[in-house]
Amino acid sequence: MPFPRRSPHQVRPTDPFLRWMVGPDSAADLVEDGENVAWLHAGSRPHPGWVTALGRNSAAMADLVCDLVARHEVTGYTVPEAAGAEVALRLGGEDPRDWCWWVREATPEPVGAAVNLAMDDPRILQLLSHSPSAYVLPGNERIVQWSGVEERGELAAVAGAVVERSGAWHLVSVCVHPDRRGAGLAAHPCRALVDAAYRAGASVVVLEMYSDNEPGRRLYQRLGFTEAARFRSCVLDPAVLLPF
Repeated sequence: MPFPRRSPHQVRPTDPFLRWMVGPDSAADLVEDGENVAWLHAGSRPHPGWVTALGRNSAAMADLVCDLVARHEVTGYTVPEAAGAEVALRLGGEDPRDWCWWVREATPEPVGAAVNLAMDDPRILQLLSHSPSAYVLPGNERIVQWSGVEERGELAAVAGAVVERSGAWHLVSVCVHPDRRGAGLAAHPCRALVDAAYRAGASVVVLEMYSDNEPGRRLYQRLGFTEAARFRSCVLDPAVLLPF
């Protein structure tokens, strides 16, 4: 039986994460209480059967997530980090990941040492093999640009960008070769992609990272990004791998 295609945006119309990261037709099923909302994802991102909740009240969000879990085959959930313990107490789960979402305006930026890379450059995948958190890889149809830093013909740093349906540019798969970490190389492809976003007419650039990634935190703060939200993702199906 089809479910009504309501939107979480109707419940939280000023939420920036919803505005930039969630499509208006993203919910296959949705429950809300006027301030808190949870929805079953309609598509495959991050997984079929995934539930996301947003709001201010941890207990209320746990109630909403449990409602959807009781009615659907759910593989995992994402909730604000502050609600993670409450939801886990009710539902359990495995492989909890705390991550944060960052945002900044798209502005003209110095490209510096960065170069645009061919979409099929084999060095990109070779470099990303050093990153356990890189989940958008060459060949992904959502990628619009790869940028990198070359040293003596080798790829020392890389970053990619996808464009969300909102028009936001989303930095993904930022990685520096282990032998070159600590030299500030990641800043170059990130700045180049922020500049590309501006020239393409985007309003904002967003990214995600693990909350305990202190080198990444320092990097993105230097680049003008602001941490806008913290989340916890957890799997209910042990066969599912989190994408970040």
